[in-house]
Amino acid sequence: MSNSPREKKPLKELKLAFIDTETTGLYPGEHELIEIGMLIYNQVEDQIEKEWNYKIAPSHIETATPIALQLNGYNNDPNSYKGNIKSAMIKFNSLVQDALIVGQNVSFDLGFIYCALKDLDMKPNFSRRYLDLMGLAWWAVKDSNIPGISLESFCSHFGISNDGAHSAIVDCRRTFEVYRKVSEYLNPNL
Repeated sequence: MSNSPREKKPLKELKLAFIDTETTGLYPGEHELIEIGMLIYNQVEDQIEKEWNYKIAPSHIETATPIALQLNGYNNDPNSYKGNIKSAMIKFNSLVQDALIVGQNVSFDLGFIYCALKDLDMKPNFSRRYLDLMGLAWWAVKDSNIPGISLESFCSHFGISNDGAHSAIVDCRRTFEVYRKVSEYLNPNL
């Protein structure tokens, strides 16, 4: 692996990039990214340094699934999706540099991001290592009556609002809040 700064820093000093995407369906290569959200959290300073959200105009709306467009809100305001995928990927790559990516079911999001980068002949500027909230949160909820391991279930369990779900930046914030609750559960001395 490379000698990037992220690999030389202790884990507790890494910035965490909470990411979420909204797409036109479930399958990278067949469906498209239409929104990317990110929240950069500085663990050392215990503060959110940056929030970023970018809406992307789909190139092939005809391949979109109707349920995806309804769920992620595209149908409510299609004119707000004006950005282009190349600008989004350049900005995403610059923001996640030297950060550890965190997300809920983040392999889904990264599948679309890797596909977009490949289509643009761009290389990822981030480590392939990431933290998935589903695995982290399991330890905090496994003995409860939680109905599943979705972000909605985690938020309900921890008393976090689900308002605005399926907006990329709102889901980044919700993921971050669940992460904080899970961190408190796993290490109550924080």
